[in-house]
Amino acid sequence: MMKNKTLLYAIVAICVLVILGTWLFVSVNKSTVLVVEDQQTNENHIIIREARLEKAGYIVVKDSHNGKPGRNIGSSKLLQPGIYRNIAIGTEALRQGTNDLFALIFPRRVENSVAMEYFTVTIARAVTYGGIGGGEKFQTLGQDVSVTAELSEPAVFVAGSISEAARFTKWLSPNVATRIQEVDFSNGLVVAVFSGPQPSSGFGITIQEVRAGPGIVRLIVNITEPTPGRAVSDIITYPYHIIYLLLDTAPGTNWIARTLEQNELILEVEGYGYANGDIIEIKTGSPTVGDVIMYESYKNRNMCLSIGSGVALGRILGVPGETFSFQNGNLQIRTEIVKFDRDYSQQRAIFGGQKYENLVARNIILTNGEYLIDKWVGLECVAGEIGGTVSSVYNRFTVNEEAIIGIIVEKIGHDQQVEEKFWHTVY
Repeated sequence: MMKNKTLLYAIVAICVLVILGTWLFVSVNKSTVLVVEDQQTNENHIIIREARLEKAGYIVVKDSHNGKPGRNIGSSKLLQPGIYRNIAIGTEALRQGTNDLFALIFPRRVENSVAMEYFTVTIARAVTYGGIGGGEKFQTLGQDVSVTAELSEPAVFVAGSISEAARFTKWLSPNVATRIQEVDFSNGLVVAVFSGPQPSSGFGITIQEVRAGPGIVRLIVNITEPTPGRAVSDIITYPYHIIYLLLDTAPGTNWIARTLEQNELILEVEGYGYANGDIIEIKTGSPTVGDVIMYESYKNRNMCLSIGSGVALGRILGVPGETFSFQNGNLQIRTEIVKFDRDYSQQRAIFGGQKYENLVARNIILTNGEYLIDKWVGLECVAGEIGGTVSSVYNRFTVNEEAIIGIIVEKIGHDQQVEEKFWHTVY
């Protein structure tokens, strides 16, 4: 009997050692990974394409100091162990001349820990883009007018090979057609935009910006008319602009050419009766009470400790000069009351740059360019308030005018590809 017990204990001990050894092997061989790409660095955020966390922690973005990680300029919220994709992390303004950033994973601090390990990846070398206002890089191959194009309306042609480009090269001058034949189709596309038939010479079209999004590429164009008083030829012309675009797109991508006056956007956020993928018309200018606005959260500085798309919607409750307060934990302006899921009046908040330790019994006046909306919008980090290094966080309920993309006028359509892309995006 004793021998049997001894044998049993030995078997149990071996099993425990095998299990423990396997656990240690798996634990040691788990990898913490960051996947990033070169990207534009002047948009107040950077994108982490993928992060794999072995244990709970934060993704911290630092600028460069002598080729090594310098000061903190952005951070994610606490991330639990797992795989995350397309994480947008808001950043402070970059130092003049900054060309590199560093992304680091900091495991959550544990008691009595002195230093935290980190994994460094150099990212976001500054990129200069073609066109105005940013966007995808492109090179002009030809910009002129055709008199032989067989078009009855504006048209966009996208070619991934010489044979595909033959659909429109027959309408071009020999020099432009030769340039198209010499491009490297393995790394880019040739895109031709025709404005459609015009009644005389003197008309022109210019691609100013290329905005690539999930399932759609928008070409922002400018159409010019003949200079007043200048002689023109009484002949039908077809102005065009042809570019070589360093962009890889999926089959079925929708290409749309729009002038800057056609204020149309595709929503990648939802709320207020609008769905992700809705094509909306927006207008610019100062919003009024009741308007639904679309705004950039990073430019509004309310994405501290947060991740997400960086674009949000909100309904205007108050405009500059109006007064509001918190009563019994609820926000009150005029006769309207907004109820929250917690009592923010007992917490820190910031309005118009003015910091408050709490909002109890305070009447707040909205400053110039500051709009109150109908929800808590996020947190703003104020650097160096604790010991000169650690940031303090303040609640935000307002949107600054410079962060407003536009006022939604109406829904004019829907893009199913963008909607489907949304449901496969993880922040």
